[in-house]
Amino acid sequence: MSVTKENPPAGWRGRVAGQEVGSESGRALAVEQHDPAAIPDTAGAVDVNLTPRTGHQVIRPAPAQTVLTIDDDPAVRESIAAYLRDCDFRTIEADNGVAGIRLFQEARPDLVLVDLRMPEADGFEVLSAITRRAPQTPIIVVSGTGVIADAVEALRSGAWDYVLKPIEDMGVLLHSVQRCLERARLRRENEAYQRHLEETLKKIKDDEEAGRKIQSKLLPPAISVLGPYSLTRHVMPSMDLSGDFVDYFNIDDEHVAFYTADVSGHGVSSALVTVLLKSFIRKQLERHANRNGDTILRPGALLQMFNEELLEEDLDKHVTMLYGVLHVPENTLTFANGGQFPYPIIWSNHTCETIKEKGRAVGLFPRVTFQDVHRPLPEQFLLAVFSDGVLDVLPQPTLAEKLGFLEKLGSETTIADFVTRLRSHTDLPDDITVLTIKRGNANGSE
Repeated sequence: MSVTKENPPAGWRGRVAGQEVGSESGRALAVEQHDPAAIPDTAGAVDVNLTPRTGHQVIRPAPAQTVLTIDDDPAVRESIAAYLRDCDFRTIEADNGVAGIRLFQEARPDLVLVDLRMPEADGFEVLSAITRRAPQTPIIVVSGTGVIADAVEALRSGAWDYVLKPIEDMGVLLHSVQRCLERARLRRENEAYQRHLEETLKKIKDDEEAGRKIQSKLLPPAISVLGPYSLTRHVMPSMDLSGDFVDYFNIDDEHVAFYTADVSGHGVSSALVTVLLKSFIRKQLERHANRNGDTILRPGALLQMFNEELLEEDLDKHVTMLYGVLHVPENTLTFANGGQFPYPIIWSNHTCETIKEKGRAVGLFPRVTFQDVHRPLPEQFLLAVFSDGVLDVLPQPTLAEKLGFLEKLGSETTIADFVTRLRSHTDLPDDITVLTIKRGNANGSE
């Protein structure tokens, strides 16, 4: 089939279906379009290879992204375009600023390379026009002016990077292109993520009751059997919206994850952080499913990553949490403590142990590391995690006595009776969460 490009701007060049096309005077061009079925579908494929021109290792983009090169020097323009095509980018070209702006409006490329000194419209005019229309599009200035003031002004005007001509090593340009495209991708993801959070917050603020229902839907089933483990959760908010959160799920056939979280404060702002946490964990789970990372299996690394993300959000909130991974074939537990207290308690064979592993709260300090703790589990056991809100309602006068009371609970039945008594309180001073994990018929110190 033939496709005709009507009145293309003068000075543009590009590739359609693998064939180079262009116009030096704005004349219309006819291009023979190959049968799409004959073109291999490489979407989603990532290929690490060497460029035939320089030998630099590159990660080939998938799917191919379009780069617009605007430069009045045909030798520079064509050499850059040829190199980028060797790296599996699609390229289009313009030999002056006016043609470049027109071509940008028509083609909407993923990235723009622009010279500063050109006829008709210089690089600063191109920068102004493109950043006004599409500020999310990365623009790299490739110029030989060598004047520091020009570089500074270009960056102030919206350029994402500045590369000096002559380009002795095309790998420098490629690195800049890849880095700017990655920044643009992350910016789009962050904007979409922020929109999602804002929409969630709006729903919560519009109606706290609706917010409570939304938050409850984020919780796992009250009782779940995951592999050989039976998990039960109880969440008792002190307000309509809770700053406490709990979740558990299968990571894969061999791993079960669980976590408890207690956000500082109460109400809408604290509930928002639980939504943020749920979204973050879900994102790590998807990355693992797509074989794009194993953070979900490494509790310390996961808490460290969420710590940095929470600080970047600047919500003035911190979280005390415990994240653990159960390895089903070996019946082992790996966990990291992000400030959780009281410590987890495990009962087995009429014995009780408090797992006293300290850790800092998440979201308070930058560059905090969290330690992975590995331990084998008994063949039959009951593990319980209580949020610190439970300490506020226990009648014992000292902390040691309160902790001693929790250690004596020792069975699912006793814990369930205790939770029933907690639910009878009509004015809880703080949110309370209780998580239990059981394997077999564990007997504790009842």
